[in-house]
Amino acid sequence: MGLLGCNPAMRSKTPSGDYMEDLNAYSRKFNRAAIAMLRRLHSSSEGMKYSFGDSVKFWSNIVRDPHLYGLKELKSACCGGGRLNGESPCTPNATYCLNRHQYMFWDRVHPSQATYKLTVQAFYDDGSSRFVYPITFKQLAA
Repeated sequence: MGLLGCNPAMRSKTPSGDYMEDLNAYSRKFNRAAIAMLRRLHSSSEGMKYSFGDSVKFWSNIVRDPHLYGLKELKSACCGGGRLNGESPCTPNATYCLNRHQYMFWDRVHPSQATYKLTVQAFYDDGSSRFVYPITFKQLAA
């Protein structure tokens, strides 16, 4: 689960365009429950292996320092309509950005290809357990 309160659809509903922190709290709560469930399944199932990629934790890092990740636009969607391109969906008649690799969100609710690429690199290729545990996706695939 990613940061629900950060997507343009939710941000467009606030007067300031800020994050909806209450929704981000639900995202964190969901992830904690998912991790607890996986740990219970792991302890009761011999040989079960799993890997949990924490999008909330990783995307929070992106939000804190977007330039470190090559992103410049966190509020608006690259494709859509209305305020922050978050009020209507991405359709053939929608407004499109020219630099989609710098946007965190592609449309009103979906992360951009750039965000997904960064996430995959963090969960699969990173080799550390900062954002993925108990093992990386690469270790799980092996």
